[in-house]
Amino acid sequence: MNAPSRQSGGLLLIVLVAIVARVAACLAFPANLSDDRDVYLAMATGIREGRGLSSPGTTIPTAFRPPLYPLLLVPVSDSPFGRAALHCGIAAGMVLAVYWLAGLSTLSPGRKLFAALVVAVDPLLVYYSTLPMTETLAAAGSALLLAAAAAACKSASVHRRTVYCAMGAVAFGVCVMTRPTYWAFTACVVAFGLWQVIRGTRDPGKHEPRTRDWVLGGLLTVAIVAPWVIRNGKVMGRPILTTTHGGYTLLLGNNDAYYDEVVRQPLGTVWDGSHGPGQQAWVAHLADQMREAGVEGEIATDQWMKDRAWETIRARPGTFLEACIRRFLSFWAVRPHAESASAAGRALSLFSAVWYSALWVALTLGVWNAIRTGGCAVELSLLLIVAFVLVHLVYWTDARMRAPIMPAIAILAAGAGFKRSANFARKSD
Repeated sequence: MNAPSRQSGGLLLIVLVAIVARVAACLAFPANLSDDRDVYLAMATGIREGRGLSSPGTTIPTAFRPPLYPLLLVPVSDSPFGRAALHCGIAAGMVLAVYWLAGLSTLSPGRKLFAALVVAVDPLLVYYSTLPMTETLAAAGSALLLAAAAAACKSASVHRRTVYCAMGAVAFGVCVMTRPTYWAFTACVVAFGLWQVIRGTRDPGKHEPRTRDWVLGGLLTVAIVAPWVIRNGKVMGRPILTTTHGGYTLLLGNNDAYYDEVVRQPLGTVWDGSHGPGQQAWVAHLADQMREAGVEGEIATDQWMKDRAWETIRARPGTFLEACIRRFLSFWAVRPHAESASAAGRALSLFSAVWYSALWVALTLGVWNAIRTGGCAVELSLLLIVAFVLVHLVYWTDARMRAPIMPAIAILAAGAGFKRSANFARKSD
């Protein structure tokens, strides 16, 4: 068997491994398929029943969650098997996109397969594929976005470059309609480009103006995002670009109760009431405060929560910095804070600790290689990681918030190794 055939066979095997791992997880945690903790299923049911994107069980329009995932769930909102199949299909596409991205990073054949394997069996991605949540879709969107953007950057063909730009724009639209955090990635890319220009490290020959590509990409992004903004302007009374969820996640990680019961406590403390009234008591008190203040409606609630969060941050800047450090550690945690009572949960927790401890070592070495060697694929991967880390330094976070950047982590970790390894391009793209 020749090398290309072995690569194709290896990739197919990894795709099958990704599917089997997720099927096994669904069998191990069957209740998760209907655990609607983020109410995406309820919103999908509302759409299916003709109530539109509305608060669960009502006809009241909502912009609390991004719209794409509930729309995808509509055909399978009453079928756990259908949701499992949907996530398996998306995960298979993610593996293929990561393999493509790895090739654009000029990784060796073995390392390309390793990068694909990382996302195929990653404990976080496998576990959250059992839940009706956005982790699977966001990770797949990241993989396609990074691959298409890197392909456009590296392509010498004008036609192919335009096609890749269009693909990247569609992927970006998918990403921001799944998680608004990706807007921060745009800001990081622009800032990095300006920094290159200022330092004189941006090669004009490789970054010549591509007006047609930018216009096409912009139009496609607008075409995907505009319906959401227009809809919000019409039914919510304001053309909301992101969601009305930001105020809650900002306040959740920046309030006096959280600071006192978690941040000011020993490392590893969770908000379970062991050092105070607890999170549920805080939520109940918050509802009382809003009722007394006469706060009504999603938009007013979102703004009120943002204001309260920033008041806390300004009043306790030192504790806020401590909270940022805690959130950084939570973002990169190697295992869940709360131990599972089931044998399957405990086994997954142990595997996660071993897996991520090893992966973070590889990631550190890979980042070092990426900084030294550059290249579009690894630079974009680094920027995506930086964007998510920066956002979740301020907003509420836990380990699952890093799920969308696992494709970027896989690429960088696959580049770990000795200097003589032919892992990254030796020139900036």
